[in-house]
Amino acid sequence: MNHKPLILSCLLFVVLQPASSQAQVGTAARAAVEVVEQLAKRGGATATRELAELGGEVAVREVLEQAEREGGEQLVKALSEQAGKYGIIAVQAAKGSPKVVVEAVAKLPQELAEQGLRAISHEPAAMQKLISETGQEALEAAARHPGVGSQIAKTLGKEGAETAAKLGDDAALALARNADAIAALPVAERSSLLAAMRNGSAKVVAFLEKHPKALLTAAAVTAFIAGKEEILGINGQPGTLERLIKEPVRLTGMVVAALVGLWGLLKLSFAYRSLRKKSSI
Repeated sequence: MNHKPLILSCLLFVVLQPASSQAQVGTAARAAVEVVEQLAKRGGATATRELAELGGEVAVREVLEQAEREGGEQLVKALSEQAGKYGIIAVQAAKGSPKVVVEAVAKLPQELAEQGLRAISHEPAAMQKLISETGQEALEAAARHPGVGSQIAKTLGKEGAETAAKLGDDAALALARNADAIAALPVAERSSLLAAMRNGSAKVVAFLEKHPKALLTAAAVTAFIAGKEEILGINGQPGTLERLIKEPVRLTGMVVAALVGLWGLLKLSFAYRSLRKKSSI
């Protein structure tokens, strides 16, 4: 029996298998060299120090190798481009879960990308897990509101992150302060309230900040949502609350006039009683 073809096939498999693995490793290794060179040119001495703290070229290569395992050469290229654009922070943020990070950062508005990477690099494992579970909205919330947005996303999930991304800084802080109370609401009321915040933005959040009892029960939330247009206004028209705030002088004048009128009635009543007493004598 001729075993030569079988032997040759086995030898060919053994020879080519390492070559294939070397080619795969070589892709990440070549990219690592290029990234390190880009970082050195981009950041100078500071980048060199940060790179050394990260673990040097070896650490960069390890992150790129993981990127290749998760997303092939395309992900390696995308991560290399982000590193060239935003610096070593892109590698730091990607360590552990490059696919999640690279794809989430790519979906951010460009002006938020670097801040998003900073948010991840502060707590990489926690943020990567949050993005995986909640979506890219968690990263946008964290990028727009450092130190607050990620907490809102953790407490209120995807809807909370979407809401925070539409709010200004003050409104986001107010939302963060009330996040636990909102999270305790039944699902339907919580969703309705967050939708109202996204659509009514700062007005709704400001009202709830001043009137936290509106969040104590599902019934109170339902009543507020049903009457929010009357309370806060619609289509540019002021609501009841805003009218009271904008017309303090008129309101004060009405109160003063009422008090003066009451004082006059009391005076007149006193004079009338005095006159009757004199007449009876």
